[in-house]
Amino acid sequence: MEVTTISSSLDRPAPMESLSETPELAAEIAEASRRLEAAHPREVIRWAYDRFGRQLTMATAFGPEGCVILRYVAEVAPDLYVFNVDTGYQFRETLELRDRIAQKYG
Repeated sequence: MEVTTISSSLDRPAPMESLSETPELAAEIAEASRRLEAAHPREVIRWAYDRFGRQLTMATAFGPEGCVILRYVAEVAPDLYVFNVDTGYQFRETLELRDRIAQKYG
């Protein structure tokens, strides 16, 4: 898993093919939502990655919940594109945490 930092104004992630919302896709996601409602987050991530592959991305601000999800992503979808938007206002500790996570999982 590579954690990419993009500037809020300059950098852009690599272009990806976008999904078009269709009634079929909406129904598929609604069904998966019902089926996975009580599932462990790893199962939800695995389903999403299996279904959407390289179109799936994750944004994180490195808060507690995001860090837990990053651990699950590293376990079940290690090549998922993960990014953080650098607004220029992140605390030094956040940037240090970002670097430690990138070193551990990257």
